[in-house]
Amino acid sequence: MARRSWSRAVRPTGQGGLVPQRQNQTVAQYLARWIENRKQSGSSKESLIAWGQVIKELTGLFGNRPLASLQQVDGETFRQSMLARGLRPSTIAKRLEHARAMLNDAVSMGLIATNPWQQVRHKRFDVSERRAYVPVSVIKQAMEYAPNVWWRLLLALARFAGLRIPSEAFRLTWEGVNWEKGRLIVPCQKTAGQGKPFRVVPLFPALKPYLEAAWEATKEGEVFVFPADFRKRAEGPRGWNGCNLRQGLLRILRRAGIEPWPRLWHSLRASCESDLAAAFPLATVAKWLGNTPSIALRHYVDPTDQMFELAKRWEPPKEGDFVNFQTPKGSVIDCVIVNAGTTLQGVEEYSGYPQNFSAIPQGACRNSLLHKDLLEDRGLEPLTFWMPSRRSPN
Repeated sequence: MARRSWSRAVRPTGQGGLVPQRQNQTVAQYLARWIENRKQSGSSKESLIAWGQVIKELTGLFGNRPLASLQQVDGETFRQSMLARGLRPSTIAKRLEHARAMLNDAVSMGLIATNPWQQVRHKRFDVSERRAYVPVSVIKQAMEYAPNVWWRLLLALARFAGLRIPSEAFRLTWEGVNWEKGRLIVPCQKTAGQGKPFRVVPLFPALKPYLEAAWEATKEGEVFVFPADFRKRAEGPRGWNGCNLRQGLLRILRRAGIEPWPRLWHSLRASCESDLAAAFPLATVAKWLGNTPSIALRHYVDPTDQMFELAKRWEPPKEGDFVNFQTPKGSVIDCVIVNAGTTLQGVEEYSGYPQNFSAIPQGACRNSLLHKDLLEDRGLEPLTFWMPSRRSPN
């Protein structure tokens, strides 16, 4: 009897015990603790809102059931419930991704043996169907009808620098603007969890005039680029979702007589990346805009009308021509055609400088190894250079 009492004393159960009965947790209890841990870890409001929507749905469907009782068929039930409400395929796929992540955490904590929803997925639609290329001329026309310097700067940051609006724009500080070096430090909450809390973007010539105009309009002592009345709407319970900049941009487009395009702000960022990808290595562009080359190709970069016009005048390179070849990793190699139409011989890999700068002759290009051309296949240490005393008089 005493032994049984001692056992109960050292092995209590429940929330305050040393060894809680984890296997008896309901779905609602686990998800409540999961989101609370995310709040304490400092997750952004936007992420908490997105996770909260998934937790609300899962709690309504399976809240009273034991967490360990979930099966793959329950995941399909969750997917079908979202389909019945008419949610977009991308929304369904994203919410399933969040749900799988929550269950993966339960596996790592030892609450369940395996993730029963690991194979429950939903096919995304072709994202390019809702992406539009917005020409610079259209944005400049819209800027003429923008109500103030801050709206013009928002449009410039999205179209000419590829910033996420409003999350990255409203976090900009004047301390992050390096006028001398022509660089802009962009705080990036989306990649902060990956150890990348900011990125450095060039102060592109198309952007600089609008940033200078904002500097002239800024009150002395202001820390952030955008005034407090712009940012205070983002500090509410809905975070950046409460800014509602979409309606403001729609009003500008109506005044300018411009037909709205799909995904208003995202398409501006995607148009910027498409332009940059036509002029710089994709790996460099992806670092500037805070994504990866694979994400850029899937969600952002599309051939522009200018590229199709250039293609009308394009011809295959001939033997002896120098060409630029972009590797799968995004780096660029300066190559020369050896056998017309078939073989490329690499000269030297470089870090991203333009190759067709008209003021620099090809022979003076840093990628052209002149000594290799002169010495052909004799190597870097010919006898005539290192042993002049043995040189034949003939």
